[in-house]
Amino acid sequence: MAPLPKTLDLEAMRLRLRLHRGEREVVKQRCAEILAEGRERPEIQKLTDELAGAKRGRPATGAKYLWFEIGERNEHLRDAGHKYEVRLRLLGEEFELRDESKIKTILAKYKKAMDEYCARED
Repeated sequence: MAPLPKTLDLEAMRLRLRLHRGEREVVKQRCAEILAEGRERPEIQKLTDELAGAKRGRPATGAKYLWFEIGERNEHLRDAGHKYEVRLRLLGEEFELRDESKIKTILAKYKKAMDEYCARED
């Protein structure tokens, strides 16, 4: 599993998700607003720099790039009362993952990221 970034920025992750969904202009505008506030946000700056560059080709896709969305979806399913085995099956169907171990790895990465984020907040 790849190491998590030193500075975990949930808003930057959500903006990356919106970018993945094709909302490029919305993401550019929100990044500009955040940077205009004057606070140092390295992940937002990195995202802004990526948006400024003219990239060619398709953006990276696949479940491993959607670990944050998969983790959030798991949280929603758990809140709805679904058992772990059912959540694994539903996530596999929704994100087209046949290997259950990949889902477990993604959920572990999400949990680790959220634990680190919550520890930093305290």
